[in-house]
Amino acid sequence: MHDTKPPDYHKAARTAYRTLLATAADRLPIDVEAIVSLCQNTRIVSYSEAYSLTGEIFWGLRDGPSQLAMTIRRDAGGETHYIIVWQDCVLDRRSGLYRFTLAHELGHIVLRHSHGDSPAEEAEANCFAQHLLCPRPALEAMRPANYVDVSFACNVSYSAAKIAFNALRREDRYIDQDIANGIRQAFHLSEKRPIGEYVPIRSRSRWERERIRAGSAPR
Repeated sequence: MHDTKPPDYHKAARTAYRTLLATAADRLPIDVEAIVSLCQNTRIVSYSEAYSLTGEIFWGLRDGPSQLAMTIRRDAGGETHYIIVWQDCVLDRRSGLYRFTLAHELGHIVLRHSHGDSPAEEAEANCFAQHLLCPRPALEAMRPANYVDVSFACNVSYSAAKIAFNALRREDRYIDQDIANGIRQAFHLSEKRPIGEYVPIRSRSRWERERIRAGSAPR
């Protein structure tokens, strides 16, 4: 039976920012694989690799709330170990969806979720991933014109970018001022900079085309 308590979005967002600060993240896009590597007893394994090593089918990837990834928790030697197994026949490791999926699973771990499949826990893990990959203080400094800017600067999917961009229009309820100040300092956001500085050079031509298509001229 699922827990009926509502999601704690404040806790999820606050934990995402504290994770960024604790791992010394200081630039976009966020290197979520590097963050996971800094988490004790936590590693990332593709489904193909996990299957070849263990012969296990990992039914959670077929019958669980997501067919993209799952986290295996194992206790050994008095310590808890986490293995994030991602579905490499579905996900492209270079994609924004892969990065969000990884951040989502990391959210389950650092938020100490019991099973990670209740509606509240799923919502909290999504909130964690959203703030980890699209930190609001950085977006405010970027001054994105639309979701395309957010997608290219943060290397997230358009769907995730739209949520982050639309959230900028609402009063923020989930970020404490001291944490916001810490993020601004870590990312050197003392002054606002044009969005183009946040887009990788190799992606700028495509970004400009997509930006025009979405209704915003390059600047």
